[in-house]
Formats: sequence, structure tokens, C-alpha cells
Amino acid sequence: MKIARMIGLWAVILIIALPSEVMAKDLPKFLYIATNPQGSLYYTFGSVLGKVLDDHSGMRARVQPSGGSSAYIPAISQGKIELGVNNTNDVRMAYLGMEPFVKSPNIRVLTVMCPLLVGMLVRNDSDIQTMQDIRGKRVASKFPAQLSITYCIGGMMAADGLSWKDVVEVPVTNIIVGVQALIENRLDVTSIAVSAAKTKEADATIPGGIRFLSINGSPEGARRMAEVFPGTYPFLLKANAPGTSGIRKDTVVQAYDVFLIASTHLSEDAGYAVVKTLYEHTADIQKGHGMLKRFEKDKMVKPNVTIPYHMGAVKFYQEVGLWTPEMDKVQADLLARAAK
Repeated sequence: MKIARMIGLWAVILIIALPSEVMAKDLPKFLYIATNPQGSLYYTFGSVLGKVLDDHSGMRARVQPSGGSSAYIPAISQGKIELGVNNTNDVRMAYLGMEPFVKSPNIRVLTVMCPLLVGMLVRNDSDIQTMQDIRGKRVASKFPAQLSITYCIGGMMAADGLSWKDVVEVPVTNIIVGVQALIENRLDVTSIAVSAAKTKEADATIPGGIRFLSINGSPEGARRMAEVFPGTYPFLLKANAPGTSGIRKDTVVQAYDVFLIASTHLSEDAGYAVVKTLYEHTADIQKGHGMLKRFEKDKMVKPNVTIPYHMGAVKFYQEVGLWTPEMDKVQADLLARAAK
């Protein structure tokens, strides 16, 4: 009898000692995080978040790179992959089923991560000095594995009164292939994040390095850019900004928010555990990459998101005071859009 009581007592002690995330009833053993290819900023972001989740969430997290976001958003919506790193426009188009995306009504935001800073990239020894100089030049295009990049470049051109009709399109699969084509001198202009590993590689590989062009950051330029790529805005980087390559003078680049997304197939418990872990370990995330220094607790919830939040995330944000009546309206409006 005493032995049975002792066993029971130890069982209670062990249960009490377990972290709350582990005690949750509906946590997957593994979390797979879909990202863009290795060398991309999304892959780096996914690796940083994956380590934090692997170390602290009670779930094993693994990064799963793919050809591009256009390929893995439908897989997330169908519950085949748990998480993904993506941007405000790709998820908006996929959620609403805008061509050429497959409609993905089940995708949800877990957290806003940080703004992504991207620009128009040329070889430093190029005669292209301004956006107007790209007329008639070979510009990376199509990006079937990363459809948002077409809008990204189109938006930056629109800010300066240009369109795809003003350039010679060179179809590439994704941003990595685009930068490689620049390295091999098979095109004149492409686009990538200013802090991506591939950007740094290009700067070290091309004789004389690389250079980002400054886009039109005026209110009119910003308006035109956002018409093509909703959610974007101009961002001024100072010359040689830390963590960047190719910012050789003060340069206006394009900014838009990056999300960690999931789907309704991820349980409320799991969604809650993911955002709670990230919220409690923001310092570790900020150490992972220069751009992630902008991953801040009070910016994990933003009213300009383009898809609804996951219910597990909503529950956590309500508990810590980040969820507001305004966000209730935003959530209801976004949920209603998918039903149309």
C-alpha cells in the first residue's frame, strides 16, 4: 500500500514538474517550418525560429526549404506542413485565391516577425546608376516558385513610373537563381533582400561587388508601389548599414512584413505554444540575425495583417494584452473575406 502511494506521489510530482507546453493535449511531436531555398533570408529566419522552438516549446522543430513560397503555401493550408515563413502579399493572394495561387483559405498568421528590406540589385561596375537607367536592360522576371517577387519588382518599378514593358524580361525560378544569373552576367538587374546570405555571396564573388539602386521614396512613389504590391512601403537605409551588402550610399529600398504562418489544421494548443515560446524568447530570436532585431513583442500583432490570426495565437495575445477590440474587427473582416 505504501509503495502504491509512493508511486502515485511521484507521478503527481513529475506531472507538476512538466512545462505547461508539454502537458498540453494536442501538440505535434514535430513542427516542420517551410521556407525558401537555402541562402535566402526566409531560410535563415526559419532556422532561427526553429532553434528557439526546438529548444523551448516541447516540440521538435525542423526547417524544410523548398523552391519557393508559392509551392508550400497550399501544403500548409492542407495541413501537410505545420508552419511557414512568408510575406504579407503572398499569403493575401493565396488566402483569397488570386491567380495564379491556389486558394488557401485555411492559412493563418501566428506572428508578425519583422519588415523585410529588399531592393533592385546590380553589379557595382554596371552603368546603371538610377532606376530610370534600367530601361531596356535585362531584368529577372516570372519567379514561378516565388510569385510575390514579380509584384515586388513591379512595385519598385512603378514607384519610378516604369513597368515590365520598359525592360527585357529574363525568366528565373526564384531569387537565388536570379542572383546567380547576375553573378554569371546573364542579366543586369534582379531583386533580393539586402541582408540575405546570397546577397553577401554575390558581393564577395563579383569583381567590384554589388550595388542596390535607390527607388522613389516620395509619397507618390510609395502610393504607386503599394498599388502594385499592397503592404509595401519605402525604407531609407544609411550607407553601409550594419548587416547589409551593396548599400554603398544612402538608399531607399522596399519594405514589407514577414509572417510566421500556420493553418487551421494546427491545433489551438500548438498555436498557443508556438507564439508563447517565441514571445518568451524574443531576445534569442533577435540575436539570430540583424534584421530580426526588429522582432519585438509589441509588434507580433498588427492590424495591417492580410490573413486572420490562428486561434491559439489569439488566445495567447488576449492573455498578454496585445489583442484589442480593433483586432477583433480586423479578424472578423478577414474571416469574412474568405467566405466570399
